[in-house]
Amino acid sequence: MRRIAIVSADRVKAARRYSIIASLFPIDFLDVKGLETAPPSAETTLVVDFLGLTEDDLRSLKSALASGCGLSICVLDQRNRKQVFQAHEFGCQKLVDRRESLSALLATLRSVAGDYYEPNLSREFPNDIRSAVGSACRTLATVSLSAILGRDLPISKLTDAAKNITETITKEGVRSWLEAAQSHHSHSYRHTLLVTGHAVSFAIDLGLSKEQQMLVALSALVHDLGKVKIPLSILDKPGRPTEKEDAFIRRHPEFTREILKTNTHVPKSVADVAVWHHEMMDGTGYPDGLKGDQIPFLVRMLTLADIYSTLTENRGTKSAMSPRQAIQEMAKMPGKLDSNLFKVFKKSVLDTGYGRIRRKKIEKIAM
Repeated sequence: MRRIAIVSADRVKAARRYSIIASLFPIDFLDVKGLETAPPSAETTLVVDFLGLTEDDLRSLKSALASGCGLSICVLDQRNRKQVFQAHEFGCQKLVDRRESLSALLATLRSVAGDYYEPNLSREFPNDIRSAVGSACRTLATVSLSAILGRDLPISKLTDAAKNITETITKEGVRSWLEAAQSHHSHSYRHTLLVTGHAVSFAIDLGLSKEQQMLVALSALVHDLGKVKIPLSILDKPGRPTEKEDAFIRRHPEFTREILKTNTHVPKSVADVAVWHHEMMDGTGYPDGLKGDQIPFLVRMLTLADIYSTLTENRGTKSAMSPRQAIQEMAKMPGKLDSNLFKVFKKSVLDTGYGRIRRKKIEKIAM
């Protein structure tokens, strides 16, 4: 996936102006005056916002372009002949009129840089896995845009995706799903797909009904809903986030609560997961410091899948833990996780047959 950089006269103002785009693509915001000393690489999709650019700024841009980085998109006033002429002179491929909605820029970005959410799965994966993963990613992208724009979440699409996922994992086994999820270029999408796979597999091992399995899948798909308020450049950052970035990320359950205030059609149990999956049994979690029985069953279940997925996924320079290492790490959290559920989850993960769905059912746990 190509990097995207938006160049402007003021990158702070540009970050506010294009915050929606930054939630859908990992964006670097650059000041035009800094291009001469640190020009973007030739692999970067360069977007230039002409708003407020001076003649000196344009000379800096021209110098940077001469060094090899290519200009793909210009956002300008197409009634301004001078700006249009300059854009063509710089070799700009696409012009976007600033009077249009951000959806016009989004569509142009997709035509140049591709769809960020789209996985590039090998033909080695079963067709059902490739189809289900692709469908899930498209649904997540639609959900993200709806949440960003303050629209109702597409609950019917989410329900269809949840059903498709549970049926696919039941048929193909969870190993293929997890391997496909691990191959996604985006940490954000990869993590959600992994949590969903682990959670659905766990639900099947718990002997939950098909309806409950779908509810688990639906909850997993939206468990990090509030992260749409955080730029992807932070969420998909290869290295560790800074202290300030980490504090921002930890606010995502609060952002989720804000989004769900106007989405009363979302099942309460699903909303509970999205807001409370970082709560701990001993009351040390966030955002509300819930404790013990205050935390619903489905939340406690998804918390296990979420933590395990985080420990076992690849991310930048961080090496993924093996299943046994991850379980050992989770065992160091006494009092924080549901001990009874953890015993079952541990058996599911460390069983030598893990990666395929076992048909043997254990005693059903009441929800």
